[in-house]
Amino acid sequence: MITDDGKGFGTPMGGFELHSAAFSPQFETGVARGYILAIGPGGRVEKHPEDYDRLLVALSDLSVQEVADGKEPTDVQMKKGEVRWFARGTTHATINVGNSPAALLTLEFK
Repeated sequence: MITDDGKGFGTPMGGFELHSAAFSPQFETGVARGYILAIGPGGRVEKHPEDYDRLLVALSDLSVQEVADGKEPTDVQMKKGEVRWFARGTTHATINVGNSPAALLTLEFK
């Protein structure tokens, strides 16, 4: 169970550099927060650490490449409505390798 320690999140929402992409905060509580990320074809989110567990919900069909420190790049395809869980503790970049915009709702949990 996630409990609110009253301290909120230790890092600002977003906090990563975008190229041909847009970030839109949606909500933040003491234990969870959410934002929409849209990445144009060929766009990317620069390398950044993930300090929180996160659930991704595809808002469009998408094809991205995840480039995590110390690992080979991984291709990720998702259909609209699919969800994926990613544990905290990775440093990665995301590149839209598809031909259409990739839209994701990201939910982060303390």
